[in-house]
Amino acid sequence: MKIGERLVELKPAWVDTVRRLLPAHPATGRPLDLFTREFPELWHLPLKDAAGGGYDVVGVINWGVNKDLTKNPYELMPDAARTVTVPLGDLGLDPKATYLAYEFWDERFIGEVTGSLAVEAAQHRAYLVALRKKEPRPQFLGTNRHALMGVVGVGAVAWDDAAKTLTVTQEATPGTAFAPFEYRVAFSIPAGWTVKDHAVRGIEVSDVTLTSDGGHGTLAFTAKDKGEATWTVTFTPPK
Repeated sequence: MKIGERLVELKPAWVDTVRRLLPAHPATGRPLDLFTREFPELWHLPLKDAAGGGYDVVGVINWGVNKDLTKNPYELMPDAARTVTVPLGDLGLDPKATYLAYEFWDERFIGEVTGSLAVEAAQHRAYLVALRKKEPRPQFLGTNRHALMGVVGVGAVAWDDAAKTLTVTQEATPGTAFAPFEYRVAFSIPAGWTVKDHAVRGIEVSDVTLTSDGGHGTLAFTAKDKGEATWTVTFTPPK
């Protein structure tokens, strides 16, 4: 993690980007296309979440102009959008299993993935996709606070099957007048399930809202003081 700009000259949007990359995680991603592209475009980092389960983050970078080193002679890749595909087996994942894919920067639920992950990458853009093995119930997908979506800043993830409640505890800090910050946490809503109730406790918060769309929901809130925020979402299962 490096910051090249003078801190006093950062714009609010730049502060937001830097904030979501810190603190730096000690492990780094591994380039999967090191010898097939002049500048690697595909990265992988396996992680453990607060619940002790494993999940994976796939990084996709479309640098624009690049070289395809699999061709002889090497071919120049155009400065254009392209689809970057990675077989799940190359990540050490079960290619027959189903995973839930959630992209960090656009805060977009890609959906269910089996066999391979394909990312439509615009030129000069970076994407981070969290892959979590699908459960037969609602589950945590990620948070907008940190780019790794769970391993940093999230203290606990728990599912109460009797109460049908998903509970996540995470560190929260108020933004500033110059660069305000709204926490947004995403979770899956399988077919037939509906949200019954939601709450945020532990610290003073404001502007708590919950939206749902396309098989997933987002709980948003603004922290008014610093501490651990515990948010819960209670569901009604299919009949």
